[in-house]
Amino acid sequence: MSLQSKKQYLPSDLNIVRSYRFDGMTNPADETELLAVKANDGSKETIILSHSTLHNHDVEVINKIPHSK
Repeated sequence: MSLQSKKQYLPSDLNIVRSYRFDGMTNPADETELLAVKANDGSKETIILSHSTLHNHDVEVINKIPHSK
């Protein structure tokens, strides 16, 4: 869902344009990933993923978003 327009997108409507991974200094659970996402309608968003065991992300849906080549 876009936070600005409240429009909801399917994974097939999106492309991951870039991804950046940030590693914690001491704990592997501190890893974070930032995804730059562009929708078919031209809107752009970011998704921030925590790789800790306490995240609340729908990983199956996020994994369905294709990466741009």
